[in-house]
Amino acid sequence: MLSVRRFGVVPVVIAEGTVDLRTRPQLAHVITAAVARQPADVVIDLTGVGFLSVTGLHVLLDARRAAGDRTRLRVLAAGEPLRMITLTEADQVLAVYSALPDGTGH
Repeated sequence: MLSVRRFGVVPVVIAEGTVDLRTRPQLAHVITAAVARQPADVVIDLTGVGFLSVTGLHVLLDARRAAGDRTRLRVLAAGEPLRMITLTEADQVLAVYSALPDGTGH
């Protein structure tokens, strides 16, 4: 399941369930649309995700690249998704948090 909500002025992409080859296209589309508007911040909330595949991880890395310097991309993760991100050292490229960082949306 996928939805987009706002936290103040910040778009928050919320993924739940599994992020894999099957769900990748929809997640990539939603994140790309959020980043394309060039907001100051975009949050991707994976706290409801039980499984993040390498394919899903690539969506996050592609989004980070697309965001460039104009949009801060922040990833909320815990459990298995956080484990995948840290094991692959993608946390060296992605800003990963367990909760919304202070000041987001202000």
